[in-house]
Amino acid sequence: MAACTEQRFGMANIYIGAIDSFILQVKPGLTSDPVLKKFFALTLLLCFSFLAQAQEGFWVPENLPDFLNKEQKFLRPQDASSEKEYYYPIQLQATMSLDQGNCTGVIISQNGLLLTNYHCIEPYLRVLEAEGKIDLSKGFFLQDQENGPILEGLTGDVLVKSVDATDWDNEKRDSWLNEKETPIRRRIIKSMEPSFGSRGIVTNVFDKVSLVAVPPESLALLGGNEGNWQWPRYSSDFVVLRVHRSDPIHQKQYPEFPYLKISKAISKNMDVFVGGYPASSFRNSNSRKVQNLLLHDQSTRLKLRKKRLNIYSDYLEFNPETKLPRDLMVSLENEKIFQEYELRNAESYGLIEQKKEREKETSSNQKNLTYDFVKLDRLYDSLEYYNLSRIYLNEGLTAPKIFLLVFGFSPLEDVLVHPENKEQYQSTLEAIKRKASAYFEKNDPRLEKELFFKMVMQYYEDIPSDLHNPNFQAIKHAFEGDVFRFVSELWDNSIFTNNENLEAFLNKPDLEKLNSDPMYTWVNDVIGYYFISIAPRIKKYQGEIAALELRISESLPSLTYPEANGTLRVSRGKIKGFQRNETDWSEPFCTVSGLKTLIERKKLPDELKKWIANLDDGLMITFLSEVEVSMGNSGSPILNSKGELVGLAFDQNIEGLGNRYYYDAKNQKCIGLTFEWIERVVSDLGGMPDFFEKEFHQ
Repeated sequence: MAACTEQRFGMANIYIGAIDSFILQVKPGLTSDPVLKKFFALTLLLCFSFLAQAQEGFWVPENLPDFLNKEQKFLRPQDASSEKEYYYPIQLQATMSLDQGNCTGVIISQNGLLLTNYHCIEPYLRVLEAEGKIDLSKGFFLQDQENGPILEGLTGDVLVKSVDATDWDNEKRDSWLNEKETPIRRRIIKSMEPSFGSRGIVTNVFDKVSLVAVPPESLALLGGNEGNWQWPRYSSDFVVLRVHRSDPIHQKQYPEFPYLKISKAISKNMDVFVGGYPASSFRNSNSRKVQNLLLHDQSTRLKLRKKRLNIYSDYLEFNPETKLPRDLMVSLENEKIFQEYELRNAESYGLIEQKKEREKETSSNQKNLTYDFVKLDRLYDSLEYYNLSRIYLNEGLTAPKIFLLVFGFSPLEDVLVHPENKEQYQSTLEAIKRKASAYFEKNDPRLEKELFFKMVMQYYEDIPSDLHNPNFQAIKHAFEGDVFRFVSELWDNSIFTNNENLEAFLNKPDLEKLNSDPMYTWVNDVIGYYFISIAPRIKKYQGEIAALELRISESLPSLTYPEANGTLRVSRGKIKGFQRNETDWSEPFCTVSGLKTLIERKKLPDELKKWIANLDDGLMITFLSEVEVSMGNSGSPILNSKGELVGLAFDQNIEGLGNRYYYDAKNQKCIGLTFEWIERVVSDLGGMPDFFEKEFHQ
């Protein structure tokens, strides 16, 4: 089996392009009847969807298309008490929503053995490392202990059923949500498209998850940051966890967990499926909404994140001894890359232009729709004007941790006003002391000062002056526009910028001193002004936009599947290579042969290099498929047509970023990790050769 090194072929890539592009080429004079025109467009859509190899869509299990429902028996619901209830089959129950929907995991044994990605739970692993319970440089492999260390705060949800809630009134919704069942979690998910209605989702919540195995950090992050969207890819981005029945109800309901069986058979052009929890998509959104999300909101965040990264880089260049939390730099860098390529790919695809052209064609015979789009533009212009403050507050002013530290003292002010409640006073004071101690322990005060100065200056320069709170307006009048002098005044005269001064205050809290602190006053004024003067206007415009977009959506062609919204979705595709252009072709498999070439350029411990050198060249590590994934799908199981686990999704390719907004069969790929490689790492590096075999046969 060939490694996934770049292979070049002088051949043209023949494929069926996105249906939007085809519809735009239909001559307007083909028919003047709008009903026939709509029918013609829908007919084309159905025909080309059938012909495409990768079936587009984040499909809800409750409403699968025929091509999925007919053949894949494992996706069909269990027996239901009524047509409006959907009981999830075992294969979908085994797909867990982890960490409040931030990632996905999959149960692979009756005793709750769970797989997910390393990058999904890295913050929890860092906590265990800080506590001295694990050493990520060496990895962790549970040997004779009954249970590994608990990942405090990590929860997982097992699906039970969903209920059609489309016709429920508020009283019925409230009654259903308030039904007392523990540890059941109930949510009502409203689709963004009226035709798909609402569902009530019932899950069992598991709040005890322990660590079983994690590969050495150098293998887990091999190839750079774990979210670098590159192919070829050799990262061992996985962890093995265990879910525990910690609640008496769980002990009764789950004598054994729902779990997936394993298959190691993977081949080119094989049909595969993925189940997971993609966070949100905007494929059905109009051009103005996409323009707002990408060219305004995302571009603004990207600008501020680049600014922060530059501040960190410049500071570290002259202060190399400073250590920043790895997850801080990684998350910023990954978000920057992600947003850059979403913007770049959407522009290259011509996304907004295509949407505008389609809307123009649809509006040509509907004067009301034309007027609605004019009104929508005006509303979005107003929203963007005020929304700028929100983005700069979230991404800029709160970047220096001192901002949130200062704001976190508000509960202390409350108990100082009412000191008679001594128990509440003492507990509040102790909690704030812990936060203050952690702040000075984890943050470099000089870097904090640099970041604070530059973020305040950026806010002052970029936010329209009539949206400045009175404290900001004082810069112009009392400080003659000198932001540096204003910020210096705040910093130099505050108890929050000096550990000794803050400790002295906390040993003898004083309400008058707190309220007269310039930093405390300024932070609370900024936040108070936002919530009183800006947030209500944002909410007002968002409400008007939502109502108008709902009316517009009824006139525009819509998807045959609902947008992703954090609930379980299924998608289908084939294992295929990737053709970047007419000459660059990548095989769909990465094997040990390519890894042996790569490690010569990587800093790996000698024992790992020796282990890799002795592996079989053909052992498969990762693979590419057409299944659709997005943010939230990390850790999703990749299944064969029998519903067996063949791999674990952990990334997309960089050329496919942007698929939250559009479908591009040519470029969008999912990068998966084979179970065979996971088993080999645990077996060899963990000294656990029969671990999975014993687990599966207990």
